[in-house]
Amino acid sequence: MTGDVDYIDEAMFWLNCELMNALVDPASSDVEKFQGAVMSTQDWLTKHLAYVAAYASSPTLDLSALSSHSRQNWDDYIAAHWGKRVAFYENIPDVRTALDASELDSILLSAIDIEADLLSSLGFRLSDGGHGQGYAFRRVSSDSQCARRLQRAREAFALRDSA
Repeated sequence: MTGDVDYIDEAMFWLNCELMNALVDPASSDVEKFQGAVMSTQDWLTKHLAYVAAYASSPTLDLSALSSHSRQNWDDYIAAHWGKRVAFYENIPDVRTALDASELDSILLSAIDIEADLLSSLGFRLSDGGHGQGYAFRRVSSDSQCARRLQRAREAFALRDSA
């Protein structure tokens, strides 16, 4: 079932694997390719989080049935961000509500902020480099945090391979 705890468990496994693969992939020495890999993972994750929010009966999720690795991934990547995302979803009017342009602009600007917050939770930042400098894409997670995430991905993969 889309959005249930098994769904979250699988999504958290793949989230960590995809991000860690982007970090260690030799092609990621090209910043544009690295950014593309991370941003496509975030795009995928945003959709999954929307399914989870729609499925959940309350903003507080019961994650007790998650595997230990997936729970660590949730806590590391999503937990601090989840309340902001749920509040954003709760404040969006339903599809039958007419909006004027300024109301829609406000929702879209809030969505941009939510996605920037999620990207930061994933350990990256996309920012305007300043006048004439273009945009910059940077990893903001520490080396030690990335090492822990990579170790978790390897352990989770080994468990799946042994099953």
